Amino acid sequence: MITENDPIFEFVEHLEPSTEQQKREKLLEGLTTSFGLVLLSEIGDKTFLFIAVYATRMVWPKLLLISCIAMFTMHVSGVLVGGVFQFVVSAMYLKIISSIMFLGFGISFIYEAYTEEDDEENLDEKYKEVEKEVSTNEKKKRKASDEIKPEDGRCDVNESVGLIKRIFMNHSVTVILMIIAEEIGDRSQITAIALAATYDFWVITLGGILGHFIAVCIAITLGKVISHYLNEKMMNYAGGVCFLSFGVYGICSLLS
Repeated sequence: MITENDPIFEFVEHLEPSTEQQKREKLLEGLTTSFGLVLLSEIGDKTFLFIAVYATRMVWPKLLLISCIAMFTMHVSGVLVGGVFQFVVSAMYLKIISSIMFLGFGISFIYEAYTEEDDEENLDEKYKEVEKEVSTNEKKKRKASDEIKPEDGRCDVNESVGLIKRIFMNHSVTVILMIIAEEIGDRSQITAIALAATYDFWVITLGGILGHFIAVCIAITLGKVISHYLNEKMMNYAGGVCFLSFGVYGICSLLS
C-alpha cells in the first residue's frame, strides 16, 4: 500500500514546478517577449530610417544618447499606462485584450506585406525619401535662420524669438521631437502597453529598453547599408507571424 511518505510522492513533487521556478519562467518570458516584439517593431520603420539619416549629420555618441533617451521615455510612458490597467481591469480580461491586440498587429503586418508592391521590396527608396525630407527641412531651417539674424546687433524681441527658433532648429532637438512624434501611438508603444498589462513593470521596461537600444545601434551603424538589402515585405511577414504567435499563445493559455 502506497502512503504519503512513500518516495514516489517526493519524486512527483520534485517534478512539479515550484512557485519560484514559475516566477522565473514568467520573468524570462516577459523579458524576451518585450525585447523581441519591440525590436521587430522598430527595425525598418520611419524612426529607424530618420536615425540612420542623421547618423551622417551628427556624431554617433550624441545621436545614440538623445535617440535612446527619447525612445526610452516613450517606452516607459507606454509601460506606465499598461501598468495602470492592472489595477483597474482583471488579469483575465487584460490577457484577452492583449492577445486580441497582438492578433490585430499580426494581421496588419501580414496585410501590409501582402499588399506591398513588388518593386518596393527593400527600404532603399524609403531611405532616400527620408533623406530628401531631412535635407529639405534643413534648407528651410537655414533660410529661416538667415531671416532672423539682427542687422544692427541690438537685442530685441525679434532676436529673442530668433534664439528660440534656433534652439528648435538644432539637430538634437529635431531628432528628439521627431522620435516623440513618430513613437506616439505606434506599434512599439502599444505593444509596451499590452505587455505591461500582463507582466511586471520592470521586466517589460528592461526588455523594451534593450530592444530600442539594439534598434538604435543598428540604425546608426548599419542603417544606410542594410536599407539596400533589408526586404520590407519579409520583415512585415516575420513581424506578423511573431505577433500572431504571441496572440495565439495568449488565447491558448487562457483556455488551458
